[in-house]
Amino acid sequence: MWKYSSNLREQIRLLYFNVGPLQVNLNKYPANRKHNRRFRFVWFNLFPNWLEYSISKDYAYCFLCYLFNDKPNVRHGYDAFIVTGFDNWKRVNDGKNCAFLRHIASSQHRNAVARSEKNAPYNSKYTSGLIQKEILGIIANNVRNHFRNEVCDSYFCVMVDEARDESKQQMAIVLRFVDKDGLIRERFLNLVHVYDTCSLTLKQNLWNQLLHYQFDTNKIHGQGYDGASNMRGEWNGLQALVANDCPYTYYVHCFAHRLQLALVSSSKEVIPVHQFFTKLTSIINVVCASSKRHDELQKAKADEIKCLLELGEIKSGKGKNQVGTIRRASDTRWGSHFKSVCSLIDMYDATFVVLRSIIKDGCSSKRSDADAVYEYMKSFECVLILHLINEIMGMTDTLSQALQKKSQDIGNAIVTPSIQLVSATKEKLNNFRNYGWSYLLKQVITFSEKHQVDIPDFNALYKSTRYRPRGHDNQVSVEHYYKVDIFICTLDKQLHEMENRFNDHVMELLTLTPNLVPKTILEACDVDRICYRVKKYYPVDITEQERIRLRYQLGIFEIELSKNSKLRAATTISDLCKTLVETKV
Repeated sequence: MWKYSSNLREQIRLLYFNVGPLQVNLNKYPANRKHNRRFRFVWFNLFPNWLEYSISKDYAYCFLCYLFNDKPNVRHGYDAFIVTGFDNWKRVNDGKNCAFLRHIASSQHRNAVARSEKNAPYNSKYTSGLIQKEILGIIANNVRNHFRNEVCDSYFCVMVDEARDESKQQMAIVLRFVDKDGLIRERFLNLVHVYDTCSLTLKQNLWNQLLHYQFDTNKIHGQGYDGASNMRGEWNGLQALVANDCPYTYYVHCFAHRLQLALVSSSKEVIPVHQFFTKLTSIINVVCASSKRHDELQKAKADEIKCLLELGEIKSGKGKNQVGTIRRASDTRWGSHFKSVCSLIDMYDATFVVLRSIIKDGCSSKRSDADAVYEYMKSFECVLILHLINEIMGMTDTLSQALQKKSQDIGNAIVTPSIQLVSATKEKLNNFRNYGWSYLLKQVITFSEKHQVDIPDFNALYKSTRYRPRGHDNQVSVEHYYKVDIFICTLDKQLHEMENRFNDHVMELLTLTPNLVPKTILEACDVDRICYRVKKYYPVDITEQERIRLRYQLGIFEIELSKNSKLRAATTISDLCKTLVETKV
């Protein structure tokens, strides 16, 4: 064993150990020329763990000593069972002087036995990083092969997301498909290291992974990514590169994420609104930085509720006047900005109390931070943007919640019998832009008077504090600045983003799906519309003859609906797929 490279010894030992000692049962073993004695098979029963026999050499060897002694001790003749071999069969039946027994008693053999027990597979700890990675790799490949068998020859969608940390960039790949039981499945395929996140690199790595695991790229009929430019680019984005090879891989961006980007990200393009969200984070960091400040905030709110109850301005009752806190907004939690804004409106006076306490008694660094956010909260601009964002997110919250429901079919969120949520939300925002300024201003003035916020003269000329005014700057009134530069500009940005992110092309494709849901077909029976869109979006996949058959199949399906209660009970595409497989319609 010592003749092998040190890097290979452990692997070779493991292979030998799994096979075990060579113990051949011959009808007649060859006779020794010196003593005319023969090897006996019964000796294997006496020494089953280490004794092995070489047919070609007619020698006996020690299996354990060969594996676990790096170099034999040749001075005492123990190399006979490792290198030269033992064939003096006469000495085996020599009582106490039995050669096999003497070998067992040797220190060399005992050390080999000890090492074998330590390194035996059933004693292995598998704590080596290389061994653990190898085991995980084997398991992962088996899981991926199972995924491949699940997909089989079906159509599937790819979902990709890229992540970047301090050391490397990675790309996660997920497949979505309908299995043989009609269930919609999502399977994580791999996490791939990439050198950069440009669209061409992502596409090459995606294709390499799919082809490596023998997925047919022509079967890709959908792709879902985030809204980054390298993903959604119309000409050079990942979705465009994939669509060049597979023309029916229609790109769909998460609709909840679309709405979040339209509401928050586009609003932050307006400088005062961006500063508001920055200050909002600072307010939460200062006021809720410790459990002590958090307790002060809740105590201040409890005192405020008690005072208002005594004055009769609010009424008591079950579930009313609960003491809460200021919610923290998160870019990855849709709707969290709305909750954060609502909580600040509710805790406005209590927040003032805590900030004044920090300014008076806090440490120097906290005092300066508290003073900065205190002065901002006392400004009319802060109150205006606070209520503007609250109104906008309140109008879009119904759509946001509908798009986030796990059990909600996307088609039902976009097209329902009672209301078209997306188009209705756009119309509501547009009406608020055109006719809502007076209502918002009245609401802001009332709030400012209640919380002792200074109300400016709206007819006075607005003087910017962000930069030094120049002589050729437009002279506008304070009301014009608040109405045009903040109110209208913010809503225009959001309406523009919603129009782009919820465009007619994607909406038309997705409105096809509700027509396949039994409840919708019973109400609309729009077979012509389905056939038209099938021809429009899948002209090659579905031939003219198949489209003719589809029309008659939809007619039969409509009749089957009136008879089959299970089909009528299906309310989503997922339920419909499962029911069609179960009922074999």
